[in-house]
Amino acid sequence: MVVNRAKRDETIIALGGGVVGDLAGFVASTYNRGMNFVQAPTSVAAMMDASIGGKTAVDLKQGKNLVGAFHQPLMVIADVSTLVTLPRREAVEGWAEGIKHGLILDPGLFEIFESEKESLLELDHVVTTDVIKRSMGIKARIVSLDERETLGYRTLLNYGHTLGHALETATEYGVLLHGEAVAIGMMAAAKIGNRLGITPDTLVERQERVLRSFDLPISIPKVDMEIVNDAMALDKKAEGSRLRWVLLKDLGQAVVRDDVPDTLIRDVLSSMLR
Repeated sequence: MVVNRAKRDETIIALGGGVVGDLAGFVASTYNRGMNFVQAPTSVAAMMDASIGGKTAVDLKQGKNLVGAFHQPLMVIADVSTLVTLPRREAVEGWAEGIKHGLILDPGLFEIFESEKESLLELDHVVTTDVIKRSMGIKARIVSLDERETLGYRTLLNYGHTLGHALETATEYGVLLHGEAVAIGMMAAAKIGNRLGITPDTLVERQERVLRSFDLPISIPKVDMEIVNDAMALDKKAEGSRLRWVLLKDLGQAVVRDDVPDTLIRDVLSSMLR
């Protein structure tokens, strides 16, 4: 950008998946003390989640998204026809974010994942477009209420991410795709909620069944749990030494708890190790 003399009034276009969008957005937030940028996501996860909301960041060895800024794009342009270029695994992992949106806020969306699995796995244009639009709308509504995650609404979007981000860090971003890590994190949160008497057995079972049907992992791979625990301690949602967990009271109803005993967390995570 320096070589090409990029000016502050020019616009950066982030054409690609979540990593491209995060990097381009972070550069736009800092270069020339701030430039405009446009999100043009080409992956399922980026369309439904990462491109919306203005969170931009880069990962460090010590943790995910530790260096970043809030910087809203001028617009988001999502062309679902680009999804057919994705390898199957990358397409599938992206649906984890949509499943998450259904679990925390939209029972009808979750039921689409239960009933339209084949259409979504095959990227049927009509069903895929409907689900992505619906999921984008959920994310946009939450962000409009709590852009900088200060009121608690936006925190709900972190369902599955407390453990998910830590697993990505502990595996050095090379074993699990983001959606795969989030799927494991959602399973852990459901089990923790169930142990606390918050999440009903039937909902834990429905969540597990949907994740399995999309070939998403639900157990923790071989990993150094000490690194996982250290990464969770660096979680930006933590308050002091207390981790904040997003848990499900019911389908479409989520709560944030910071009083989960460490012993319970260790027991649940140990039970999920492969």
